[in-house]
Parts: sequence; structure tokens; C-alpha cells
Amino acid sequence: MIKDSHFYLANLCVDIDRCIAALQVRDFGRYKASLVLAEKTFQYIEDENTKSKALAILCELQNAKKGNQLEALRKNINDLAGTFAAQITV
Repeated sequence: MIKDSHFYLANLCVDIDRCIAALQVRDFGRYKASLVLAEKTFQYIEDENTKSKALAILCELQNAKKGNQLEALRKNINDLAGTFAAQITV
């Protein structure tokens, strides 16, 4: 199966959701491990348009972390994950 851009974006959203969950319970080891997974997912992305979307998602995590907006981002990320997952082609 060739994985399309929506597959990687959906997976990235799940990785970011894990990061948020870890931050909310102050489990920084789990946060770092989840961030490593997100970075690995990002590395699989080849399409430039998809990379820019993925980079924006990663930046949003850092902005939400700084601005104490993790729960709001979590809702948005979960909505995005569902949207991307629904568009996966096989």
C-alpha cells in the first residue's frame, strides 16, 4: 500500500495528540518520546504542500504550549485527524 499525504497528516495529528496528553499530565518523558514520533512521521512526508501543513501543525503545538492553549489545540487536532483520515485513499 502506498501511503498518501492524508495518511501521514492523520498520523502526525495522533502523534501531536499524544504530546498534548503527556504535557497535560506533566509527563515530560512521554512528551519527548511522542515528539520524536511526530518528527519521524514528518520525515516520511515528501510532498512540499503536505510538509508545509505538517510544519504548521508542529508549530501550533509549540504555540499552544507557550500560550497554555493545549486543550483547544487538542480539540482542533482531533478534528483534523478525523478529516485527514476520512480522505485516505487506498
